[in-house]
Amino acid sequence: MARILITSAIPYINGIKHLGNLVGSQLPADLFARYMRGRGHEVMFICATDEHGTPAELAAAKAGKPVAEYCAEMHEVQAEIARGFRLSFDHFGRSSSPRNHRLTQHFAGKLAEAGLIREVSEKQILSTTAAFCLIAISRAPAPTADTTRPGAINATTAPSSWTRPI
Repeated sequence: MARILITSAIPYINGIKHLGNLVGSQLPADLFARYMRGRGHEVMFICATDEHGTPAELAAAKAGKPVAEYCAEMHEVQAEIARGFRLSFDHFGRSSSPRNHRLTQHFAGKLAEAGLIREVSEKQILSTTAAFCLIAISRAPAPTADTTRPGAINATTAPSSWTRPI
């Protein structure tokens, strides 16, 4: 008997709730979890809502709610969808939970100890109407981006009407 950890892509808290979200990652992972359990393996199937970053900030602002309140409400919507489709999650959590923060810090510490984390400076764009930076992801490296990574942050792809450089 093997011990198997299964995760699926975590849905952004602002994502439109539709079948594509389920069909693309959660249902295939659920089927695999059920299959492996049926074969007698010990399975832990986990997922969470992604409550960090610009998408959560923008969605909360659009809804006219504080980010934490908006994320709590949308997490319940996502959890209810999972229950409604009878997904077999052993845990459906939140990226904002204290437990997730502790685990993230633990693994980041291990990566740092192994020399696998480095600090870089990047130019980003500050919203003229909000108090946070808007991050655009592009596969094409920008002159100021970290070009050693695929999908490096590229602040040049956001429309200039939204932002001003900092």
